[in-house]
Amino acid sequence: MKTGHFLMIAIICSASSSAHSAELLAQPEYQEGQTFIFNNGRVEQYSGTDGNLIIWKHRSGRKYSRAPSFFVPILQWKTSRSRGSRKLNGHPDKLWPLRANKKVRFSVVTNSEFRKKNQNWEQARRRRSVQFWTCHTRPMVTIQVPAGQFETQPVECQKFSTSSMKVLQKQVWYYSPAVGHYIRKDNQSYLSGKHSSILLVTTLTGRAANPKRIRSILDKIKSEPTG
Repeated sequence: MKTGHFLMIAIICSASSSAHSAELLAQPEYQEGQTFIFNNGRVEQYSGTDGNLIIWKHRSGRKYSRAPSFFVPILQWKTSRSRGSRKLNGHPDKLWPLRANKKVRFSVVTNSEFRKKNQNWEQARRRRSVQFWTCHTRPMVTIQVPAGQFETQPVECQKFSTSSMKVLQKQVWYYSPAVGHYIRKDNQSYLSGKHSSILLVTTLTGRAANPKRIRSILDKIKSEPTG
């Protein structure tokens, strides 16, 4: 995929300025309908707020809730087969404004339900779990993604076992002040040994963030070679 093939807003010119980006490392403010599309087909569309939560919409139309800090796990969700919520303990927002060598600790208590096809929610299997997280910021780094080249503030997060305190998972989020969102996420599971990354392809705003345009971009992503 060519660099900036789908980029819809003129932000790349400011991505290389350290002094400018340092001024923009406060929590982002999103616009109604602002949409971020990633190379794995993931779509994140801003749908407003509910108290202290940010509501995002999936490409399917279903909604889910997150904390203002993008590195905190999803706090409320519902699909046809599962639903759940998380209670956040701690103050991950203290990592803002982002700059190198800051650190926060927090935990989340997850209550989730899973049902089989043709089951109602009263028959669902229920699960409760606790996750401990630490997140810290690395020095700024310039990275390349399909949307272009941007200066980013990496945020590295680790999830720990509640019994052994061993690291179970590592995530690295690359936040771009020019974009106002993370543009890359690396995920490493130490249980399965699997590693994955997602990269920003484009961001849409205003009338451009419509279902037809989103579908067109997703079809283009699907049709292009991945090697």
